[in-house]
Amino acid sequence: MNIEVINQEPVIAAAIKVTAMGMDKMVEAMDAGYKKLMGYIAQQGKQIAGAPYCCYMNANEDFSQFDMEFGIPVSEAVAASG
Repeated sequence: MNIEVINQEPVIAAAIKVTAMGMDKMVEAMDAGYKKLMGYIAQQGKQIAGAPYCCYMNANEDFSQFDMEFGIPVSEAVAASG
């Protein structure tokens, strides 16, 4: 396996953060989060500008609990809501 570090340019994204989540709720949280984001982006009349992403943060030692951010790059900033 060849691992390579690539620096990317920053992008604007609409995102949702979920805290203290476990693996048993991850798929459900991702499905609901991306659905909510796509609806909100469309409601604001903005365009999706890249592939969705997710980021795991603050995991405990056995990864049974962690924070997660779901995001979708957008063409321009959207107003924060909720």
